[in-house]
Amino acid sequence: MEIADREISRATIIGFGLSGRAVTEFFIDHGVDVYVSEIDELAAVDKEFLAHHGIPYEEQGHTSCSLTGSDLVVISPGVAPTTPLLAVADKEGIPITTEMELAFLLALPSYLIAVAGTNGKSTTVSLIGEILRHFGKRTLVAGNIGIPFISKVDSLTAEEIVVLEVSSFQLEQMKAFRSPVALLLNITPDHLDRHHTWERYVETETRIFMNQQESDVAILPENLNHLCPHLCSHKVFFDHFQLPDLPWLKKLYPHERMNLLAASAAVHALLSDCDFSSLPWKKIESALSLLFRLQYAGMVNQAMIYNDSKSTTAASTAAAIASFSAPIILLMGGRHKGGGYEALARQIVAAQIKGVILYGEAAPFLDGILRQTGYTAIQRADDLAQALHLGLTHADCGDILLFSPACASYDHYCNYEERGQAFNDLLRRQQNYSPATRTRPKRCSNSHYRGS
Repeated sequence: MEIADREISRATIIGFGLSGRAVTEFFIDHGVDVYVSEIDELAAVDKEFLAHHGIPYEEQGHTSCSLTGSDLVVISPGVAPTTPLLAVADKEGIPITTEMELAFLLALPSYLIAVAGTNGKSTTVSLIGEILRHFGKRTLVAGNIGIPFISKVDSLTAEEIVVLEVSSFQLEQMKAFRSPVALLLNITPDHLDRHHTWERYVETETRIFMNQQESDVAILPENLNHLCPHLCSHKVFFDHFQLPDLPWLKKLYPHERMNLLAASAAVHALLSDCDFSSLPWKKIESALSLLFRLQYAGMVNQAMIYNDSKSTTAASTAAAIASFSAPIILLMGGRHKGGGYEALARQIVAAQIKGVILYGEAAPFLDGILRQTGYTAIQRADDLAQALHLGLTHADCGDILLFSPACASYDHYCNYEERGQAFNDLLRRQQNYSPATRTRPKRCSNSHYRGS
């Protein structure tokens, strides 16, 4: 098949996660030979899939053998640009691309909104999707939210609006990608274990605006304007966007309001004549109720439990803390990402968090940072089960038990979803557990929530 004026008969897929498998399936359907290279051991189900389709592979390491006869290398987001095999491919003149850029080059969508930033991407693309559908537009929401763009290329229609969540890992290797409407939500220290420096991370996130033209729209908060001084596209500050006085706005957490402003500004960039006063709460609530994102999980002995497993950064845990005014017992841990934790520690002190329970690989690191700020109401747990037990032991009636890890899950779980489900499973086994009947409890006069 032809991709960007180049004939591709054989491709090497580096990394066989969600996007790597999706690219493999796409190439199978289009008659392109594939070789898979995976740094870890492949799961049995993946080996069965590859064997069934007669696809050669290597595991537990990348070797130059995987590049033999290859016309294209497609890397998964988890593959670092410093991976030695990429240098070999570059030296041999083999083009290197990503799943998302490959899909972009194949689809060249007529209408595209791309969303980047440290926190809030999944919520914001979900909001954009729901708002566009409310206004009668056929919409595809894909990307880092868990739906590889390449898996939808063949079914994409000309009038369909594509909304992509784009991670910094995906932006890192893209070259030709261009989004006529590009949205940067925020930038706080994250993934410094991958990007190494704050400057490099900022440079990567702002690549969401690369290749934009004068007719395009760059949407960002005003406090990030200094990071993007030379854009040729039209700038819009989403924190200046005015929404009608909708009756349900008071139901939103502060960070949710910002995500809604950003989503509305992005939709307005495409549909300038839409009437936002007609937005229904049910559609907004649906977009906000993402699994394990500040999700109300029930009660134990009148303490309210929140599962925020999707919080994998210090900044997202800070946003979670800022959503409550009741006393908080905070459960944190996992594999830290190297940045933003000093600011989180200061917020924990300022918010007078009642207690912090630490578990996992990051526990010693987080313990040290908290104590440097003078915070000492800390306990260490061997695992998530013990962390929950300790948290419930110290939670009183009316308290918030907040599971907001501020870390990646990879020290013990495959992803934040598996971690969030594990927390819920542990919670259900507790005595006096009252399950949640909704993911967002009623808020109208509830003093647990900060309002505005």
